[in-house]
Amino acid sequence: LDEAEVGMSALARGTTVHKALEIFWKQTQSHAALHALGEEELKARIDLGVVEALGRWENNFLHELERKRLNRVLFEWLRLEKRREPFTVIVSEEKRTVEAGGLTLEVRVDRIDQLADGSLLILDYKTGEVAKDAWKGERMKEPQLPLYCAGASNGSEQLAGAAFACLRAGELGFMGVAPL
Repeated sequence: LDEAEVGMSALARGTTVHKALEIFWKQTQSHAALHALGEEELKARIDLGVVEALGRWENNFLHELERKRLNRVLFEWLRLEKRREPFTVIVSEEKRTVEAGGLTLEVRVDRIDQLADGSLLILDYKTGEVAKDAWKGERMKEPQLPLYCAGASNGSEQLAGAAFACLRAGELGFMGVAPL
């Protein structure tokens, strides 16, 4: 059994972050559009996504605390995204079918960015701890990104890299093999 937690579980918080960022990027779409937002407009757009993402959870005092926390984390995250090279978000929370090792797998790609040179960068949002050795060893601890890479391109685009997008308060950053 899962341990009882006060407020939202770690899984629910992660799902909420995914949904809030999906909403944000469907509206914002690119690095250029992100840069064009003033600070107040950016905060309002973040809050819009957070409120919608939290909408299915009970609205109470803990809900409001989580809303404030997510707004702070996502604001800091998007300030980090502004420092990246130009990109356009071409996929956000999309189901795909991937063939790997004779298996057909259904996956949900968190995000694929197209970089200025036309190449693709795959991002996997992580709100929990990210293992630095996630892709090492005989049995990978975090196989999602390699699977996403296997099914990312239709053959016309070059894959530039893949990274975990670490969205843990106080530990924001990218970890992977990618030009950021």
